[in-house]
Amino acid sequence: MAIGPYNATALIVDNLDPSIVYSSFWFPQGSGSGRPNLPASVIGGDVDPDYMQSVHLTQTNSETAIFSFSGTGIEVFGSIGPKDWGGFPVSRYTLETNPTVDYKATPNDQYQVNVSFFKSPILDDGHHTLLITNRPCQTLGQSCKFLLDYVVYTPSSTVSVSSLSTAPSTLPPSQTGTDSSSSSSKVSVGVIVGPVIGGIVLLSLIGTLFIWYARRLRRQYATNRVNVLQPELHRESSQESITERNDDHASVPGPSIVPYTLTRHSSGAALSELPNVAGLTAGTSTTRGPSSSRISKAMYRAVSGTENPADILQDAPPAYTPRNAS
Repeated sequence: MAIGPYNATALIVDNLDPSIVYSSFWFPQGSGSGRPNLPASVIGGDVDPDYMQSVHLTQTNSETAIFSFSGTGIEVFGSIGPKDWGGFPVSRYTLETNPTVDYKATPNDQYQVNVSFFKSPILDDGHHTLLITNRPCQTLGQSCKFLLDYVVYTPSSTVSVSSLSTAPSTLPPSQTGTDSSSSSSKVSVGVIVGPVIGGIVLLSLIGTLFIWYARRLRRQYATNRVNVLQPELHRESSQESITERNDDHASVPGPSIVPYTLTRHSSGAALSELPNVAGLTAGTSTTRGPSSSRISKAMYRAVSGTENPADILQDAPPAYTPRNAS
């Protein structure tokens, strides 16, 4: 391939390189293309002074050449024949959304080489396409010859475009096999680095989304588990609380009922049960359960606060005998 280093920051693409796509009526010229050189009277001798000793020539209006590249800048170089031979050609350069530029050659009596036809502004680093179109001559009715020699561009792997500021004052260096391999490597690096970085970023994004989704599922699983276990725990807690309350009630002693039997007093009146003294009178026995006892007047007075049991018993109900009394 006719691509080689132009200088430390740019690459040169010869007109014979297949990356430049021509329409129908372009013709290679010069010994470098395997074709005869332009007339010696035109080029000023027997040696073709063009880069790689070749150019592409067209005399047909609206013929095009297209070059696509990945980089930050591009410049187009060509040759201008003597005015009596090549006329005053006009070429147009369209680079995507950038303003269209027309170049009007200024021929003289000499064959001019390494003439800069077009130089782009600094471009965004990326893929670009340049369209070159042959336009009608500046003088009506004249057949003009447009000679395209080579293209120089700054690839994506290089930031600076300072090398494109001026055209070379001498012929670019001849290409060798080593130069071709080196330039191909540079182009490959520029093309490969972008997809590799994009792939790394994409994998990082996928990994982040996977981690986020796994954590979300884990939190959702924990929440569902709590919702399932909570009613069961509540039922167990309620059952334990009821059991504890039942145990507390069971441990509290209830009132005890002691059966007793009243006996009739000698005066014929029944005794009511006094606090802590059930139916007691001085000299009278009261049977409580299986045992019986007697109480003295002094004890009766200490308990009841009166000496005469009749004071207490005056409102007592009639005497009765319990159903189980003998």
